[in-house]
Amino acid sequence: MALLAATPVIGQTNFSFFLGATALESQLSPATNLGASVGLITKFNVVELVRLRGQVHVDKVQVDDVTIGSFHGRESVTMVCFGFGGELAVGGRDVDVFVNATPHGTIRTTFRTETADDGSVHVSSLTRFSLGMVFGAGVEVFITDNIGFELQAQYDIFNFDHDETDPLYTGTRALAGLQFYLGRNFAR
Repeated sequence: MALLAATPVIGQTNFSFFLGATALESQLSPATNLGASVGLITKFNVVELVRLRGQVHVDKVQVDDVTIGSFHGRESVTMVCFGFGGELAVGGRDVDVFVNATPHGTIRTTFRTETADDGSVHVSSLTRFSLGMVFGAGVEVFITDNIGFELQAQYDIFNFDHDETDPLYTGTRALAGLQFYLGRNFAR
């Protein structure tokens, strides 16, 4: 009977609200640029170790020293990603360790500002949709049957369909989130 009490309930749904930092790299800028990330992760335990997951996140980064064609200046990049993938988790009653992979669609908006030789400032904006993929690993710590913390590191490829006018964007992300189970995580 004690073994049954420590078995996770199958078919559980949980969600996490997270905040984090992101480091964005692009072929346009020689430096790694830091920004902020917010979002929501939902998970559904299919069986004990396998989960389906959805992830929505927004990254906002200021990129300095961008060079593309005749443009040289500053760029503000906003990535809004919607994805659905899978996750493998192993752990116990109080702690889980997991890895995941989530294909996603990205709505990427760039605002570029350029200062001309005469001192005038020119602003341009471009919004594109592309497909990408995020890979993550992390840990969940359960405080109660229904609430926990989630810490996660992710590597994101934002646009597989890049070209010389639309460079490859990649990023790393560190996230901390508060997790809520809609049912009881473990039958206690």
